[in-house]
Amino acid sequence: MMDSYLRLCSLTMFAFFTILTSVPASADGGWEGTAHILYGKRALGNWEDNNFAADTSGFKDQEVLGIEADFGRKAWPINLWIGYSVGEKSINLPEVDFSSSMSMTEYYLGVRSYLPFFFVSGGLASIGGHYSGKSQGDTFRITVERETGLLLNAGMRWSLILLSVGLDFRALTATDHSDYAQIGLKAGITF
Repeated sequence: MMDSYLRLCSLTMFAFFTILTSVPASADGGWEGTAHILYGKRALGNWEDNNFAADTSGFKDQEVLGIEADFGRKAWPINLWIGYSVGEKSINLPEVDFSSSMSMTEYYLGVRSYLPFFFVSGGLASIGGHYSGKSQGDTFRITVERETGLLLNAGMRWSLILLSVGLDFRALTATDHSDYAQIGLKAGITF
C-alpha cells in the first residue's frame, strides 16, 4: 500500500506545483511556501475506548507517511496549510494463523506561521480508517468511523536554497477515539 501511496503523493505534488507556478506574480512578490514528505511515528492516545469487539490495543503505535504543503502570498503573515497522511501497523502471528492490520488516513487543513527556524500550525483534521485481518481462516474488516478534531503542529525547519528539512511534532485532540501524538522528520522543497 505504501508504494501506491508514494506514487499518489508524487502525482499530487506535481499537480500542485504546476497549478501554483502558473498563477502570475503580483506586485507583492508572488507566492511562497513549502512542500514536504513526512515520515514518523504516531501513538494513538485513547484507542482502548474504540468499542471494537476485537482487541486492537496492539495498534496504538503506527508508522506514518504523509505529504503536506503550505503556501501564501509573501505579504501575508500566515500561510495556508494542507496535508494527507496514512498511519499503518501490522501484526502477524503465523504460529496461531493470525494476521491483522490497521490503517488510518488523515486529511487536514489549517494555517501555518514561520519564525526563524521554527514553525507553528493549527487546523482541523479528519481521520478514519479500517482494521482488518485473518484469524484461523476467517477474514474480518471493521471500519473506523471518520472523526474531526483539532490538529496542533510545531517544529523546526532548515532551508538551503530550495531544499528544506525539519523535525515535526503534532497532536490531534478533541476526537472520541483517534487522538494522537506524533513525531517525525520532513524533507521537501521551498519555493
